[in-house]
Amino acid sequence: MKKRHLITALAFAAMIALVVVLLIIPQIEKTEETQNKLAESDAKIAEYMKTMVEFPGFFKTQQELFRKKNSLISRLYSKDDLIKLFDRIEKLSLSYNLTVIEISPSVEELLRLNSRLLDSDKPQPLDIIVRFRGDLQNSGKYIADIENEDFFNGVNLCRIYNHIDNQKESEVNFGFKAILGTIKDS
Repeated sequence: MKKRHLITALAFAAMIALVVVLLIIPQIEKTEETQNKLAESDAKIAEYMKTMVEFPGFFKTQQELFRKKNSLISRLYSKDDLIKLFDRIEKLSLSYNLTVIEISPSVEELLRLNSRLLDSDKPQPLDIIVRFRGDLQNSGKYIADIENEDFFNGVNLCRIYNHIDNQKESEVNFGFKAILGTIKDS
């Protein structure tokens, strides 16, 4: 009888072990997996909530950067400033009966101007060479007028070429530093 009780107890223990192995262990693994997924989801929700809390600040910063960008763009010296400067130089030459042959900032100068970061406190200089032809007396008056303009910021060079063939007109190369944005609409 004791043998029978022992066999029954062993059979019962084997059945319990089988139930544990077949039913409870997979359920425990499934529960752990669900808990891991739940923890992962909680972390994602916490990150999302943090993002939602930070979003107004991010949006405000983005708007502020956008305004600063537009402000910098509005302070860029545009082609209009160059055209106004060139028109003013040519208009002055016409008042002295001079012929402008060429107005040229160098390519390097334009590239430097284009790549330079703008400082709101500092004006943007540009080296210009004006090549013109005319009477020497009128050329002198023209140069004096340019020197009195608001955009003028110093002479870089002045070369006068007189031709041998009894020509009354001389050719002059006048280089100077101009300050952009100083010519107002008239």
